[in-house]
Amino acid sequence: MTLLALGLDAFGARFLRRLAADGALPNLTAAGALDSVVGVRAPVDIAPDAVWPAFATGAPIERHGRYGEWVWDPAAMDVRRTGTLPMPPFWAGAPDVSVGCLDLPTAPVATGGESFMVTGWGPHDAQDLRQSVPAAARGRIGEHPFGRTALTPRGPGDRADFEALAARCIAGVDARAQALATLVAQHPCDLLVAVFCELHHLGHLGWQEIEPQDPTYAGLPRLGDPSRSPLHAIAQGIDAAAGRLLAVLPPGSRAVAFAPHGMRPTAGQPDPLGKLLVLWGFAAAPAPSRPSSAVSSTVAALKRRAPKPVKRMWYDRVPLHVIDAVSRVNAQPQYDWGRTRAFSLASDQNGWVRVNLRGRERDGIVDPADAPALLDELEARLRVLSDPAGARLVARMARPSLANPALPDVVLAWTRAAHGGVMAVDGHPCDIAMSAPAKRGEHEDDGFLAGPAELVGAEPIDVAGLGHALLAATRRQRRDAGGT
Repeated sequence: MTLLALGLDAFGARFLRRLAADGALPNLTAAGALDSVVGVRAPVDIAPDAVWPAFATGAPIERHGRYGEWVWDPAAMDVRRTGTLPMPPFWAGAPDVSVGCLDLPTAPVATGGESFMVTGWGPHDAQDLRQSVPAAARGRIGEHPFGRTALTPRGPGDRADFEALAARCIAGVDARAQALATLVAQHPCDLLVAVFCELHHLGHLGWQEIEPQDPTYAGLPRLGDPSRSPLHAIAQGIDAAAGRLLAVLPPGSRAVAFAPHGMRPTAGQPDPLGKLLVLWGFAAAPAPSRPSSAVSSTVAALKRRAPKPVKRMWYDRVPLHVIDAVSRVNAQPQYDWGRTRAFSLASDQNGWVRVNLRGRERDGIVDPADAPALLDELEARLRVLSDPAGARLVARMARPSLANPALPDVVLAWTRAAHGGVMAVDGHPCDIAMSAPAKRGEHEDDGFLAGPAELVGAEPIDVAGLGHALLAATRRQRRDAGGT
């Protein structure tokens, strides 16, 4: 028998309960996969991108060190792609449980002992490692509608591209169900980790369809048809896939569902740190005449003005390493390192700051003995940062580099007020730069593990222990059935 573990990427417990209450998940309900829902704690306020690596390796962010799509390289004074996780998967120490896995996000290298492991097939992140164990497994399942990448809408009024992407996501759920049925028929396993990332992909752009009354969306146009949300269609497609898979798995197979994090409303992404650090004297921008500054400005202008057919051709035909090289030009803010004591790092949700530390950064100028006082000063300023009406802009702060020097020195989570687009600096209103204008959903710490109570328990668990909880549930299912 098999334990079907459905990875519902970015669902969140609130959305799951709402769907269940509306009767939209009949197959999961009938299978007992929603009988008990326990919380999963995850470091979303530090780095949303850290949660899947924590699940995949069974290690917290302090150990796996992956906090974003781009990470800081102190030797190059620039960012680089994160690359493959240098740790084994959570099942590496469990030879008694055979594992099958499709599209585990940020997957580590396979151990070779899996029943099957195919990653990078239809991922949320096009940079995910492409691997297939056995080598022939990938060739049996065709292609996912995402292909190499999925061009996203350019702005909040781009309804045509949104609906085209929604159709690809809905078709992707069906293709994923067929691929899983094919793989598990050829390669039986005790634990089937089946990750559906389609809702994650569309949720960043269409969460307004789920919570349209949220004040974040006041005055914003809706992209989809209010009478038929594609995100609900994706969820119902995943439920149908669960029923389809349970029908082809061995008798006695059961199902659980899990999500390392959830989704909440947003409207773009606040990005005030670069400006603030310069205004407060912690950083200095490079002169416009410098080559790096000129190249960055040119690339940014070309990206803004390129027509959609050109963008599609670029993503479809240009090798990934070339796309990466061009993306890196504007991935990280530029600074004059000789006059910069602290600088911001590229982020798609949180605020990240790193000290230009002598002996750690190649061009470091801050003495390590002076770093704590510098961070205290910076945090004191951030703690009282507000909009012109006095609403605080920073919700929480942490110093993760105390546990791992490769991580940012200060991480902060923005409040809703930070999305208002204006901050007060020394008593004067100042615009907040907003990136990702089409973004309508961001991650929140709302993960869950759901299933029969005897398999998932009743107590919240940490995301780094979630994989081990699935292994334990697999063994429990085997024991309950009278196996060894």
